[in-house]
Amino acid sequence: MSSSSGIKKGLAISAVSAMAIVGVGLSASSASADSIPTQAGANNVVLVAPTATTSSTANDGKNTSIHLVAEAGSGVSQIQFVYNNGSDHNIGAPVVVGTNGYVDSQWTPDAVLNNTAVTISAVGLDGLGNVVDTATAPAATTISPGANAVNLSTTPATIGVYPAPGGGAHLYGI
Repeated sequence: MSSSSGIKKGLAISAVSAMAIVGVGLSASSASADSIPTQAGANNVVLVAPTATTSSTANDGKNTSIHLVAEAGSGVSQIQFVYNNGSDHNIGAPVVVGTNGYVDSQWTPDAVLNNTAVTISAVGLDGLGNVVDTATAPAATTISPGANAVNLSTTPATIGVYPAPGGGAHLYGI
């Protein structure tokens, strides 16, 4: 027959108490994500994705496209996504900004762009089609059919973003 010693019980109570104290401290200082629409000023555009140095065109279980996401202020009516591999090329037609302030589009690059570095931009247009702001990815992204791919099964506006320390590209908060 074995019995617990008073020391073991004391250590267990101390450990639980320490976790409770640490938990209170962590919850008081935890970071929270801002919703995507609150990031951009009135006539500003922020490119949310892609901002990685590799963009996969591998099948993610849904498609083989690259997810393009931008946030726009209230003075921006449409976003024209553009890629540059030496010169600018429009990616489809301009996309109307939703009432929640974000634009979410898919791009399936031509195979000729595989393993090519391109720079992605989101060009904000006002109601007359005039350019009001342009947001360009901080670095080129290489179009890669062999890189791993993940599909987010929710709209970007419901994910939220964490502003990167010191400014710059946002980080998804999942």
